Amino acid sequence: MIIIRPAYDRETRATHAIAGLIVPQLPLCRDLSGSQATRLNLQRTLQQNPTVTIVAFYGHGEKDRLFGHSLWNLVGRSLVRSEPTKLLPPEVVSRNVYAVACRAGVLLGPALARSGGRFIGYNDDFVLTIGFEAEFGAVVNDVLLALTQNWGSPNSCQAVLADAWNKLIDDFTYGAKSDIPRAFLVARDALVNREGVAAF
Repeated sequence: MIIIRPAYDRETRATHAIAGLIVPQLPLCRDLSGSQATRLNLQRTLQQNPTVTIVAFYGHGEKDRLFGHSLWNLVGRSLVRSEPTKLLPPEVVSRNVYAVACRAGVLLGPALARSGGRFIGYNDDFVLTIGFEAEFGAVVNDVLLALTQNWGSPNSCQAVLADAWNKLIDDFTYGAKSDIPRAFLVARDALVNREGVAAF
């Protein structure tokens, strides 16, 4: 497995920290952390490790791409992107991608599926309630750990991630954490994430 976790703004520093909690538990071949999260490093790592099947990404995304670590230009930051007839970098073809990132399920997810790979992530914004990073991190990290054991069909992957969000929603709506301050905001943000889950 390769885990990619840029850290260049408030949001990516939060997802970077969340991903860091799961790294010791993963069957890892490479952790592309912070400034190491570049397309060139991803290409080299995939070329050197052709049997890697899972690429996990924690950071910013758009409909057709995932962004690597670069502060200067958006084009240079494209770590993985889909174009009308191909995926870039080509080494990502036929891999399974788990993306904790906004909107990458819209175009990138289907493009990965067409290439023979699989994708699980989000069609809409991925929302993280500040102050509750541990709870949101537990959801996305527990699902990644489960996927390393059994990356099932798109429907089963989607159900696993949606169920994990449902448990968090329930806990903050009428469960043990429903009476803490901002519980409603946590449940609302978890609902946004659940509604955006996409798998291909």
